[in-house]
Amino acid sequence: MTRSIAALEDRLGLQLFIRTTRRVSLTPAGADYAAEVDPLFQTLVRPTETLRERHGDKAG
Repeated sequence: MTRSIAALEDRLGLQLFIRTTRRVSLTPAGADYAAEVDPLFQTLVRPTETLRERHGDKAG
Protein backbone atom coordinates (compact mmCIF):
# COMPACT_ATOMS: atom_id res chain seq x y z
CA MET A 1 0.00 0.00 0.00
CA THR A 2 2.82 2.37 0.87
CA ARG A 3 4.40 1.93 -2.54
CA SER A 4 1.09 2.53 -4.30
CA ILE A 5 0.52 5.74 -2.37
CA ALA A 6 4.07 6.89 -3.04
CA ALA A 7 3.61 6.19 -6.77
CA LEU A 8 0.36 8.17 -6.77
CA GLU A 9 2.04 11.07 -4.98
CA ASP A 10 4.85 10.97 -7.54
CA ARG A 11 2.37 10.99 -10.43
CA LEU A 12 0.45 13.90 -8.94
CA GLY A 13 3.55 15.76 -7.82
CA LEU A 14 1.86 16.32 -4.46
CA GLN A 15 2.19 14.98 -0.95
CA LEU A 16 -1.16 13.48 0.07
CA PHE A 17 -0.24 12.31 3.57
CA ILE A 18 1.78 13.61 6.48
CA ARG A 19 3.57 10.64 8.02
CA THR A 20 5.09 10.59 11.47
CA THR A 21 6.18 7.67 13.60
CA ARG A 22 2.89 7.86 15.49
CA ARG A 23 0.36 9.12 12.99
CA VAL A 24 -0.68 9.44 9.36
CA SER A 25 -2.95 12.29 8.32
CA LEU A 26 -4.09 13.92 5.11
CA THR A 27 -2.50 17.07 3.78
CA PRO A 28 -4.87 19.73 2.44
CA ALA A 29 -4.11 18.41 -1.07
CA GLY A 30 -4.83 14.88 0.14
CA ALA A 31 -8.19 15.98 1.54
CA ASP A 32 -9.06 17.67 -1.76
CA TYR A 33 -8.04 14.57 -3.71
CA ALA A 34 -10.07 12.30 -1.43
CA ALA A 35 -13.13 14.52 -1.85
CA GLU A 36 -12.79 14.34 -5.65
CA VAL A 37 -12.16 10.58 -5.76
CA ASP A 38 -14.83 9.51 -3.25
CA PRO A 39 -17.80 9.87 -5.65
CA LEU A 40 -15.93 7.77 -8.21
CA PHE A 41 -15.17 5.13 -5.60
CA GLN A 42 -18.82 5.04 -4.49
CA THR A 43 -19.83 4.51 -8.12
CA LEU A 44 -17.66 1.38 -8.15
CA VAL A 45 -18.85 0.13 -4.75
CA ARG A 46 -22.58 0.29 -5.52
CA PRO A 47 -22.61 -2.48 -8.15
CA THR A 48 -20.67 -4.78 -5.82
CA GLU A 49 -23.13 -4.20 -2.99
CA THR A 50 -26.10 -4.66 -5.33
CA LEU A 51 -24.68 -7.94 -6.62
CA ARG A 52 -24.10 -9.24 -3.09
CA GLU A 53 -27.64 -8.29 -2.06
CA ARG A 54 -29.13 -9.89 -5.15
CA HIS A 55 -27.19 -13.15 -5.01
CA GLY A 56 -26.12 -13.38 -1.37
CA ASP A 57 -23.72 -15.94 -0.02
CA LYS A 58 -24.66 -19.25 -1.66
CA ALA A 59 -21.87 -21.23 0.02
CA GLY A 60 -22.94 -23.69 2.63
